Amino acid sequence: MNKPIYIICGKSGVGKTTLIKNLCLRNNLKTLTSYTTRPKRTSSENSHIFVSDDEFDCIQNKFLEFSFLNYRYCITRDQILNADILGLPPNAFHDLGEKKSLLYREIKLIYVMTSEKTRYERMIHRNDSIENISIRMSGEIEYFDNIEKHADKKVYNYDLEECLEEIERYMYE
Repeated sequence: MNKPIYIICGKSGVGKTTLIKNLCLRNNLKTLTSYTTRPKRTSSENSHIFVSDDEFDCIQNKFLEFSFLNYRYCITRDQILNADILGLPPNAFHDLGEKKSLLYREIKLIYVMTSEKTRYERMIHRNDSIENISIRMSGEIEYFDNIEKHADKKVYNYDLEECLEEIERYMYE
């Protein structure tokens, strides 16, 4: 069997993007950049390919399409076949699980957690508005309910280096 695809899942502000970037750099892993209709948080943000609704509708070979907080996201088949690690919300993880036979790879879910205070501080630091933070944090309460029980590995991200090392031990055990 081919090496697994690692899915990093967690609420807003737990550090998914930072963890993925560091894991890719440190371990020569490939991630993907999903398409989204969500607006950029800052002009320099490059965590997604930002498109209009019309452009989104024209994307070919969508393998996984999902919504999160009223924005649309998708990943193409080529993107996911070439990725080692990516971040997904719970609904997309479940949809991917239903399609895993098409990937010929095992899917491993790593669920990342931290305190609400830490999440809030990180979202402030990345320039999210107070209104957006409130919407995200309240909207995620039920949205993330039950995802922990599907996790192959649970980690707490209070210290970036410790969290990275714990994920790496899991990935390479």
